[in-house]
Amino acid sequence: MARGAHNDKMGLGFTLIFIGVIWLLFKFNIISFSIINAITDLWPLLLVVAGINLIFGGRRFITLLTWIVFVCVLIWYGQFGGRAPGFQSSFVTHESTEPKSTDWEVYESATGDIDVEDAAQGDLNLSLGYGNVLIDSTDTQKVAYSIPDKLTEVSSRVRSKGISIEFDQEEKGFFGWMEHENMDYDLYLPESVEWDIDINTGAIDAKLDLEKLDVRNLDIECGAGDIDITFGRKASLVYTEIDCGATEVTLNVPRGAGVEMNFSGLVNEDNFVSYGLQRITDEIYRSKDFDKEDIKIFIEIDTGIGDVILNAY
Repeated sequence: MARGAHNDKMGLGFTLIFIGVIWLLFKFNIISFSIINAITDLWPLLLVVAGINLIFGGRRFITLLTWIVFVCVLIWYGQFGGRAPGFQSSFVTHESTEPKSTDWEVYESATGDIDVEDAAQGDLNLSLGYGNVLIDSTDTQKVAYSIPDKLTEVSSRVRSKGISIEFDQEEKGFFGWMEHENMDYDLYLPESVEWDIDINTGAIDAKLDLEKLDVRNLDIECGAGDIDITFGRKASLVYTEIDCGATEVTLNVPRGAGVEMNFSGLVNEDNFVSYGLQRITDEIYRSKDFDKEDIKIFIEIDTGIGDVILNAY
């Protein structure tokens, strides 16, 4: 094999490896699109890279090495050197915090409750970089919460016949978890409210006990973690979407509920068959009497590497 052809293959191989590593870093939320801001700040480095390549005559190894170093510097700067887009400087403290708008009420304690008043429908949004999440029910008319102090902004807004509640973790850097011991988010939701839950996080260990809750929509996006969900019987239709990287997902479904599973990713489907789901297409599995059941649970899962366990209770 000619030396030039060998070098071309080596260069292509290293390039593919590099692209794959960068993709995984994005997938697991280790790096974020704050790198775009880094490019704006560090664009003069492009001139440095071009100059080095001119000096060394465009040698493939030098070209590859300089571009790898350039991208690594962007990643480092995007992660530690600047603020991500939309970064807010106000944390939850016991001091006054500026409300995000006149429609939102901002809470200033790491523990407390939010009165849902006469709301029939509620939207719960968790935007976290990392954390242990527990969601359970309460028979009161208040959302009770316990969250890490000085780290998360809590806000709510009452709207027509409903309420929106947000938990926004201000420090979403992947390595920030090392600075905090207690990263527990314990939330208790009123059973009388119909809920839509949206969780967006990098790394998560979640236990969602929805058995007594009326949850119609559940959307989880995460990089990696362990997720345990127990569905209930209060909602006749449940739509669940889970988009994760390296994650183990356990789904506990009430007996007699119709289940339709639509998934893509590297998981073992044997558990679906043993549960009693029938294969409809390459990606869709459905319980035998799905159309006849009073409770129908639609589950869409897109996972990179992980395991999906389906249990009946």
